[in-house]
Amino acid sequence: MYYEINVAQHGRHYFATAPRSLVDEVYAKSVFGDLCRRFPGYEGFEVTLSVHYETGNEIVRRGINGELSGVVRGTLRSGA
Repeated sequence: MYYEINVAQHGRHYFATAPRSLVDEVYAKSVFGDLCRRFPGYEGFEVTLSVHYETGNEIVRRGINGELSGVVRGTLRSGA
């Protein structure tokens, strides 16, 4: 299991963390919160945090005020 943070600006990929970078939930959420503050929505950024398991993933999206706004469940894309 690993966590991945993706940052997009105006709908285009900006950067993402490497799979080996975030393997602890508490640390991943801390980094996610920090990046939400550094890359605000009002500047066109969207920051997402996903946890990847062998069988699927959970995606946590940043809300309007930077709070965690919910969980979306799905399956991993091939090659993810």
